[in-house]
Amino acid sequence: MFINFYSKSGNFDKDDKTIFLIGYSDYINKYFHMKIKKCQNRNLIIDIHSDEQHLIVKSSRTFYCLSTEFFDKFIEPTSCLNFRYDKYDIPVNVYIAMMGLLTVKL
Repeated sequence: MFINFYSKSGNFDKDDKTIFLIGYSDYINKYFHMKIKKCQNRNLIIDIHSDEQHLIVKSSRTFYCLSTEFFDKFIEPTSCLNFRYDKYDIPVNVYIAMMGLLTVKL
């Protein structure tokens, strides 16, 4: 099983507190666009519910909202990233949830 990450943008330390990932999951044979938003406002979490498009993950005292969009359109990658979740300050349980979203067919 291979997951290729083509691009990463955003940062948890900036104003929007969001990371965007684009890549390809070999297991489900689809390209993806994933948004990981760090939510420190509990009222925002109450408004968003986990469903097929959004997954809420709690790590310590912080909530993360993972939004994933899958598509079949071919992306011509310039190169693949050597993706390390710890390099981007993604907590372990958020990374595990992220990999689950990219490897499980529903």
